Amino acid sequence: CPTALMSGWLKGVVKGVPSGDCLLIAGSGNGPLPPEKAVTLASLVAPRLGRRDASARDEPFAWEARESLRALCIGREVTFKVDYAVPSIHREFGTVFVNVDGVQENAAMHLVSRGLACTRTASSANPTHQSPLHVQLEQAEQAAKAKGLGIHAKDPKARETAVRTVSATPLDARAACDAKGADGNAAPLQCMVEAVLNASTLRVTLLPSFQSAVVALAGVQAPKMGKTARPAPKEAAEGGQQQGSGGGGGREATPPEPLAPEAKHFVESRVLQRNVTVVPEGVDKYDQLQVTVLYSEGAGSGAGKEHTAQLAQQVLSAGLGKVADWSANYLQPLRRERLRAAERQAKAGRQGLWKGYTAPQAAAAAAPAGGAFGGKRSFQAEVAEVLSGDMVAVRDPATGAEMRLALASVRAPRLGNPRREGDAGQPHGKEAKEFLRSRLIGAGAVRV
Repeated sequence: CPTALMSGWLKGVVKGVPSGDCLLIAGSGNGPLPPEKAVTLASLVAPRLGRRDASARDEPFAWEARESLRALCIGREVTFKVDYAVPSIHREFGTVFVNVDGVQENAAMHLVSRGLACTRTASSANPTHQSPLHVQLEQAEQAAKAKGLGIHAKDPKARETAVRTVSATPLDARAACDAKGADGNAAPLQCMVEAVLNASTLRVTLLPSFQSAVVALAGVQAPKMGKTARPAPKEAAEGGQQQGSGGGGGREATPPEPLAPEAKHFVESRVLQRNVTVVPEGVDKYDQLQVTVLYSEGAGSGAGKEHTAQLAQQVLSAGLGKVADWSANYLQPLRRERLRAAERQAKAGRQGLWKGYTAPQAAAAAAPAGGAFGGKRSFQAEVAEVLSGDMVAVRDPATGAEMRLALASVRAPRLGNPRREGDAGQPHGKEAKEFLRSRLIGAGAVRV
């Protein structure tokens, strides 16, 4: 077992477990973006996971291997050392010891002794490409073979049942919202977070159906991560197609928005590869499921008693997102108010995105009068157009300038979009708009 003083050994916290023989380790520093390193366990080969679209199946015991390693490592402090690297495949291989309640456990030995991975022998061309503990690993493998554990099972049925049945059917977001639990609210979904796309968008695997879905945190708008450059296909380039013009052409890279990487890491360090409870709240116009995510704070870290935390509140309290009123309307009033309270807390502390925040009263006093209605908060106006049951356009009689206003604390049924086939909107959406129109259009000046 290594000590902190031995040369070449590093410390970190396991942030992700992408497969049964690979770990994503983050540095244990206090900075907002600690360094990260992907380490594949040296002299080890674990069964390969299939694809989430079910186009390729798992190898036998692939899921068990990943789950065993995830349960051992995720969120825990590790001591590791890179034993060798293979530049041609951009991978580093090393030895990892996991701190489990003060006891250092070898991650590779954990898998091999349970029959969830086999050892790899170094080739004659690269004899140094092996773990310094390869002899012990081979002995553990022979013991697992003798017992017929895991991948060494001789019963064909045992091997067949150790392959997941992954559902290729996309999650029906509206059906998920309509399904009711014992309390009459939307039935919660048990999931594991497979990827964090940004601080408010997650890709999850539903358990036990193994469906893959992308969900968004209701009530939260997080900074976007940007996009990587994508070269145009050869056919498009030969045809003179412009990059970014659509139709399968290339695109230029776009940088992440301010604090987007920090916000993404904040969420990853709490829920990536963790089991979470996803509560459906609603479905937006793009058929994306808007949810509340509950997770166990402190799980696996040994840092103290675990408690359930609400991810959206944590993001907003840290100032790494802002309340999105349009999706917050999917939430019950109490949950919505908790999000706004978390945002107010971040504003008061000038945290994250609110570092240079100025309170509205001070901003209004410092700003010169101008714009529509002279920058006033209360004024006389004419209703120029009723846009929906909860939104109107008003006109300044003096200047003719117009402004859109949403009715405070009201959400009317959504109108349909005639440009989207089959989008008829929500029931009574047209009636709500007509109710407002009949009372405001032609009524003369109104007080706002």
